[in-house]
Amino acid sequence: MQKRIRSETRGRVTGFGLSGDARTFDAPPDAAIVRFRYSYHYGFENHAGSTVHSDSPTNYATYYVDESVVVRAHRKGFLDDEKEQALIPDPWGSGDPVQCFD
Repeated sequence: MQKRIRSETRGRVTGFGLSGDARTFDAPPDAAIVRFRYSYHYGFENHAGSTVHSDSPTNYATYYVDESVVVRAHRKGFLDDEKEQALIPDPWGSGDPVQCFD
């Protein structure tokens, strides 16, 4: 992430932080569904010597994992309290396979 920020800002990164949490959801036997909520912040010094502070939007990444597949769905943007309780993003509705196993 810091490498990407350096290339985007073309300045000296002066700070970086990441915060988040995880929540599990009901899943079929021998499977797991977990959603990570995270955001990051960083500061960088621009070419004029000024320090710029930036925050990311809230990100959600939901994973479905069983013995044969890992599926990931990603969403940017805050969820209100009602939607926070739901399985959003749903890995089966909007996810992509990350890994398949024999």
